[in-house]
Amino acid sequence: MKKKTLGILAAVGAGIVLLGCGLFCFASLMGGRGTVVSLPNGWTLSIGWGGLNFHSPGWDDTIGILGWMDSWDLDLDLDDLYEEEHRHNGRGQSGGNSAAASSGGTALEEDLRKVEFYLDACDLVIEGGEGGSPMLEWSGLPAEALSYSVENGVLTVREEENLPDWTLNSRDRQVTLYLPDSVRPGVLVEMGVGSLSLEELEAGDVTLSAGVGDVEIRELSCGALSCAAGAGNTELRDIRSGSFAVACGVGDVKAENVSAEGRAVLTGGIGDTSFSGSASEGMEASGGVGNLTITLDGRQSDYSYDLSGGIGDIRLNGETISGRYRDARDGAPLIAVTGGAGDISLATAAQ
Repeated sequence: MKKKTLGILAAVGAGIVLLGCGLFCFASLMGGRGTVVSLPNGWTLSIGWGGLNFHSPGWDDTIGILGWMDSWDLDLDLDDLYEEEHRHNGRGQSGGNSAAASSGGTALEEDLRKVEFYLDACDLVIEGGEGGSPMLEWSGLPAEALSYSVENGVLTVREEENLPDWTLNSRDRQVTLYLPDSVRPGVLVEMGVGSLSLEELEAGDVTLSAGVGDVEIRELSCGALSCAAGAGNTELRDIRSGSFAVACGVGDVKAENVSAEGRAVLTGGIGDTSFSGSASEGMEASGGVGNLTITLDGRQSDYSYDLSGGIGDIRLNGETISGRYRDARDGAPLIAVTGGAGDISLATAAQ
């Protein structure tokens, strides 16, 4: 009986120790006194200090997401976000400064070499297709809210900052750019709140920075691809690129059927991260809080490995590895993976 009691106490003690280690690791990842991440579009993401907060220079106050969310639900509802910001700033849906929303569009010249978007609070869709001319369209936005210009082959679309309540009064705000397959410009996007979608597109280098909202990219052929997301799920399918870099703060990352001619870099935050495809010059992947799953084309012997885990298991083609695993092969691309709090699963299409 005494041995049984001691066994139970030992199991409970071990559980408490593991829980403490997990909480310590999580606190370390979140930043002991808080961490501020600055996004290229001027937004800041603050992790720690008892919550998760976003701040935009175009809005009056910081948006504290976790203060009014019931749980860690990473599928953020942007409508709730807009309504909360109204309550937070003491504004109502029928504020006196609101402007009437409108829709419109314009044809663009066909020798575009680059397109740039700087948007605060609306959705953006960039889609390709066969034939036709480049076309810029918008809906749900007042006429004075959006400005665009083309100079030396560069299209610049900008959402005006510090305008009255149209940013929060109007729903279904969207900007759409159509690019025929004869036009393959570079793409630069910096967004605050809103979803971002790239579909069936051929382009030069693509650089994307999103604040709050989902990112979906499918059937993209481009030069270097860089995508940084703040809060929201990021999904990429059927990607052909040079270098490939994806980072996410809060949300799942899912990259399927990727063919990167250069090096691939994956950086996970809070959420699961997965990748399938190839990276000709190797891969560097790191996880935060969540599982990291990677499936590579080819055989296990086609790559070199440097794998190290945090809290969680490491599996290579189904075999569990303890500690750090290194396997160097002359001339083989290096797969370097660092785990945080979660399991690492690495597999090759053939063994």
